[in-house]
Amino acid sequence: MFGRSKPNPKDAIKSFRSVTGASEKVAEVYCKRSGYDVERAIDDFYATGGSLGGASTSSVNKKNIEALFDKYKKISIEGGGDEDSDVVQVPGIVQLAADLGVDVEDIIVLIVAWKMECKTPYSIARSEWNAGMADMSVDTIEGLKARLPSLRSEISAADKFKSFYNFCFDFCKAPGARSLPPDAAIDTFAKLLKGRYKHLDLWLEFLKTVYNKAVGKDTWQQFLEFTRTIDESFSNYDTDGAWPIVLDDFVDYAKPKIAK
Repeated sequence: MFGRSKPNPKDAIKSFRSVTGASEKVAEVYCKRSGYDVERAIDDFYATGGSLGGASTSSVNKKNIEALFDKYKKISIEGGGDEDSDVVQVPGIVQLAADLGVDVEDIIVLIVAWKMECKTPYSIARSEWNAGMADMSVDTIEGLKARLPSLRSEISAADKFKSFYNFCFDFCKAPGARSLPPDAAIDTFAKLLKGRYKHLDLWLEFLKTVYNKAVGKDTWQQFLEFTRTIDESFSNYDTDGAWPIVLDDFVDYAKPKIAK
């Protein structure tokens, strides 16, 4: 299945999780023990029942996790999704949100996708679902629903929020696109930075009425750093610094407004 080559640790852990649905912690234990020989690690995993080194996965029912994935995949196809893709697509994600008792526009939907390490915009692959649910130690919708408060709290840490914020750029753009169109960028900034940046309303106003262009990844990433390092009066903003030009323009736009 995998041959006997020894990939680097990151690739080995990813391959192991895609097959077993194990958490990252469990995958690391087995892969390290096998010298990152993926086939041997998988054989070891099933031979020991996933309990090697105290890293037990017995707390989750893999059949339940697979059944839930199949449910949302079926809903995706019935809603017009690609029937040849082994993924949960937008209709399935909408139903997942409903089953969790949240609006599909709730930030928690993005947090769940982030925890599953989804690679394709607005899609959840089977391996991502399996590994993500196992990593969160849940195998039912009720269990996942109970985890939502702690997932919301997780992005309170600055490093976790940065990881989540950067993930959202790739997850929210169209497949193959290199930027977020204006409306999508505005909506996503509003969702992620509400309560986190004092001048968010001014930034959104600027994007809508002045900039009105797609937002690229560099601007996306730099803006978070801007919100964390530039004071509320912009007094420490250096126009000769390495900031994108769009932020120069935003500061010029915002300064007279906050001075009123």
